[in-house]
Amino acid sequence: MGITGAFLDTYAALGYNFVKCGEEARINLLSYNLAGGKMAKMRANINHANKAGLTTHEYKPTEKTDKGIEAEMKAISEEWLRGKKSRELVFTVGGMGLSEPMDRRYFYARDAKETMVAFNVFLPFGGMKGYYADVTRRLAKAPGGVTGKKQL
Repeated sequence: MGITGAFLDTYAALGYNFVKCGEEARINLLSYNLAGGKMAKMRANINHANKAGLTTHEYKPTEKTDKGIEAEMKAISEEWLRGKKSRELVFTVGGMGLSEPMDRRYFYARDAKETMVAFNVFLPFGGMKGYYADVTRRLAKAPGGVTGKKQL
């Protein structure tokens, strides 16, 4: 379970232990900048995605349900899961949540042929002041730069 340092003392007082499992990246989009050498790979990924004709879209199931979009997302997720060597880690990943989207935000990418090739599901945090990527899925054939690492 993701927690902040502010709660560690309380959990310890209740007899719980913790194990650090990684870092959480937080980006302020108002001041985020792609300039400089450290961002060269990111710029290359964006350029590759643009050259491949990828477009991004937001799906808002709380405003209007689209069973076609949801079927595409489910198909991508099924392919992604077939390529894993284990089952989905549901205790750390919240899932797509299409039956109860609540405040989730859904973004998907289409290639030049209008095929959905990837999607991300974001969950709010910090009193709706930010979002974190909870679910990231892509087709194995999706162009590099669409989301995360290209699967081989």
